[in-house]
Amino acid sequence: MPLLAGYAAASIQERIATGPRAGQPVRRLRTAAAVVDGEKLRCARLEGFSLHANVALPAHAREQLEHLCRYLLRPPLALERLTESSGGQLLYELPHPRRDGSTHLLLDPRELIEKLSVLIPPPRFHLLRSHGVLAPRAQLRSAVVPRSTRDAALGGGPAPRPSPPEPRGRPSSGAGKLSWAALMRRVFAVDVLRCSRCGGRRRIVAVYPEGRRLRDLLDRLGLSPPPGRPPPQGVPAFDPAP
Repeated sequence: MPLLAGYAAASIQERIATGPRAGQPVRRLRTAAAVVDGEKLRCARLEGFSLHANVALPAHAREQLEHLCRYLLRPPLALERLTESSGGQLLYELPHPRRDGSTHLLLDPRELIEKLSVLIPPPRFHLLRSHGVLAPRAQLRSAVVPRSTRDAALGGGPAPRPSPPEPRGRPSSGAGKLSWAALMRRVFAVDVLRCSRCGGRRRIVAVYPEGRRLRDLLDRLGLSPPPGRPPPQGVPAFDPAP
């Protein structure tokens, strides 16, 4: 869409695309006491893009990898940094001071909506894109990306090497190996296996997928819900007018 493309181009250039301030740079506020970080190792900024390649994780460091993924998937806008001035303008506090000492962005409500619209992906748009040797059609991709067991069986290539066993006493952090209770705790921060009365741990005794067996169990435990209210009797049928 040409409009969204113009919004994206203006966002990269840190300018306003529409409105009375179209083509002008985004207004910044500077603080004299701001401490600006110097050059960082393996970090670069060019034409509105930033590259941070100074984080390395050892092999099979699942907890550190999860922490890094959570950092990459964090929301692009923190509401606690956004405030409204007395004049109706919006003030957004930057996480870190810029090189020129800028600590805040001053935006009109329309300008903020313009910047947020760039973050909404269009339909059927890939949210994760790989470049270099990880690109889909890169010639060296097969040398760095392990093949699945199914592809190896069909193509005759080597199957991926199995991962080393997890240390005893520590549950695996792979999403496919976690129980439903562990997933509930990780996603919603709710420990469903912890008793709210005594703080002890619950254990799964049996699973009843059918309604009849579950109702028999509730009857034996005296936990059956009260029967539902029957439908009203003697109500005349509704006859719409022709």
